[in-house]
Amino acid sequence: MEIRFATQQDIVPAKKLMQDAFHDSDRFINLFFNYFLNNNLLLGFNDQEVVSMAFLLPATFTINQNKISATYLYACATAENEQGKGWMGALINRAWEESNRKGEVGLFLLPANKRLYEYYAKLGFHDFFYYDRQVFHFNKLSSSYQHGFKLNRINADQYALLRIALLQSDNAIHYPTKHFRFIEEENEKPNTGFYLIQQEGHSGLSYIIQGHNHIIVKELIGHIDISSFSEYLFYRYEIPDITINMPGETHRSAMLRPVDGYSFLTRVKGYFCWGLE
Repeated sequence: MEIRFATQQDIVPAKKLMQDAFHDSDRFINLFFNYFLNNNLLLGFNDQEVVSMAFLLPATFTINQNKISATYLYACATAENEQGKGWMGALINRAWEESNRKGEVGLFLLPANKRLYEYYAKLGFHDFFYYDRQVFHFNKLSSSYQHGFKLNRINADQYALLRIALLQSDNAIHYPTKHFRFIEEENEKPNTGFYLIQQEGHSGLSYIIQGHNHIIVKELIGHIDISSFSEYLFYRYEIPDITINMPGETHRSAMLRPVDGYSFLTRVKGYFCWGLE
């Protein structure tokens, strides 16, 4: 069992494994590698064949108003014929050693389903990150409805900077600007993007995805009245179903495996709402 970081000659088979595992488009995978590959792709090899992978992406973790580095594990995958042989456990242990060596908080990841939550718990992760979600259904607004909102499209760099200013809560995850630049460039849906919200002297941020009959606010932060904002979205987009995610503690999201110096984090909760999914 060989575990090491990828070299240039490993990129093509790593991309193929990622596509086989997640069925992402060529465009998504190529763009992702262009943005994030930086001596941070751990691979497992069986007879010189790439059989397992995990990206170690940079992030920061807020503790007592101080930002400390952490590693976001992304695109964790093992070839179907090699599953159950300990590859992912070996990759994660190596990633944890790297995180510990750098003095980071530890590793976090976002499991795709309940089975994977149980699987990663066996590898030392525990539920740590949570968020709140509200779903709204509207049929009709009063003809005299007055919303009082301003919703302005902003770019990824502006969103990243404003997010740091508005999201001050402890145990929240922050990302480098390129994280949001990737999301902005990868998305091709109309009326989907980053927005600055203003409401009677209050400000907030949101990332809004518009579907055919549904609006998803992947993240809403700031001092914004949720119900009024949902009514405004109904008024603006004329779509009956709206889902809004925001900081909170009702829905679990990512799991954390802290390094030894941060084991106290098993007793608290953090905020992580969306990653690169």
